[in-house]
Parts: sequence; C-alpha cells; structure tokens
Amino acid sequence: MARTYAILTERDVDLLTVSNLYKHYPLNGKRVVCAVNGVSFSIKQGETFGLVGESGCGKSTVGRLIASLIEPTGGTIAFGGTNLVSLSGESGGNCPATSRSSSR
Repeated sequence: MARTYAILTERDVDLLTVSNLYKHYPLNGKRVVCAVNGVSFSIKQGETFGLVGESGCGKSTVGRLIASLIEPTGGTIAFGGTNLVSLSGESGGNCPATSRSSSR
C-alpha cells in the first residue's frame, strides 16, 4: 500500500492569524465605543495584505492591537502559530445596545 505525504511550504502556513478581534472603550456611564467589532483574517508567509476602510473605522486600532500597543477586549492574535493573546474567557460580543457611538 503506497503512502501519501503532504509537503508543506512556508506559504502554506499562516504567519499571522487574527480571530474574532474586539476592542471596546467604556465611556461615562453605560456607553461604549466599539472601535473594533469581530475582525478576523489571516496572512500567509510572502503575502501582501491591505486593510482598507473609511476614516475612523478602526484600521489603526487593529494595527495597535496586533502590535500589542493596546489590549483587546476579546479575540485571539497568533503569530507564527504562537498565540499572542487569548481571551477565551472574555467574549467581545456585539456592541452593547446602550451604545450610541459610531463603530470606530
């Protein structure tokens, strides 16, 4: 019986994986600004990735979260298979209904 082996190249492995990323900023009282709400993507070795969106939509916040300059409210960020942040016990969830702020 012949055996089949899969040969993985560097391009087959995710270099960066962002899963269900959230960043919410509490304001006075019950109000919350939902800067990043459920962002997920992966980038393979050698790929070029562009994050595009309107002004104030959370692009820079995603970058700050990936660079560990700020702490996420929820989600995971893995680099080279190593989980940099795991907040499995703290779900970001959707922006609270009490929020009247924009989705930045």
